[in-house]
Amino acid sequence: MKHKTYTLTASEKKVERWFEWPMILVTLLLIITMLLPVLFTLPTAWVQSLAVINLIIWFTFYVELFVKFSVSSHWKETLKRNWVLLVIALSPLLLSFRLLYLSRLMGLTRLLGLQKIIGKLNRHVRAFVYKVEYIFISLIIFIIISAFVMWRVELSSGGAVNNLPDALWWSVITITTIGYGDIIPTSVEGKIAGAIIAIMGAVMFMIFVAKVTSIFIKRA
Repeated sequence: MKHKTYTLTASEKKVERWFEWPMILVTLLLIITMLLPVLFTLPTAWVQSLAVINLIIWFTFYVELFVKFSVSSHWKETLKRNWVLLVIALSPLLLSFRLLYLSRLMGLTRLLGLQKIIGKLNRHVRAFVYKVEYIFISLIIFIIISAFVMWRVELSSGGAVNNLPDALWWSVITITTIGYGDIIPTSVEGKIAGAIIAIMGAVMFMIFVAKVTSIFIKRA
């Protein structure tokens, strides 16, 4: 017996469209507020302001989750589509205070929605989304973001990956599945972040390899 495909109601489609771009912008703002304290030595007032902005950003995830469930006609299907959002929203209740930072970093996974949104613009852009160049650029961006994440997490928790070059090397070796093991995270937070990055990175790298392989096969 085939599983019946769930169709969104008109209200659910409207909410999905309404939240798409605002939440992408919120995620980009999240990245800025995370990177500024890492890249620059900021005055205390600035740091406190960024902390307040982060709390507001986090609150928007709760708002989005609440609205989507309030219009949902099938909460299980809504949960399947928004499981990352649910993890982000509930993580403060499940994680210790030292691990709280990791749950904010999980908001970066929302950037994966960019490809979906761009794909809706027009037929030509949708074709571009699946080109190997796009996948390669996405992979590079993910490697850089992962390096910043690991550097920040390990630095704040006293781990071994305490400088950006080491973090970048770790990110490249881990995501490309080579895994030399010469540089590894040692803190609990770093290991959790590393596991998430390794799984997501391996998937992205395999997609890139599969796409390149298919191109060579077609040209053979």
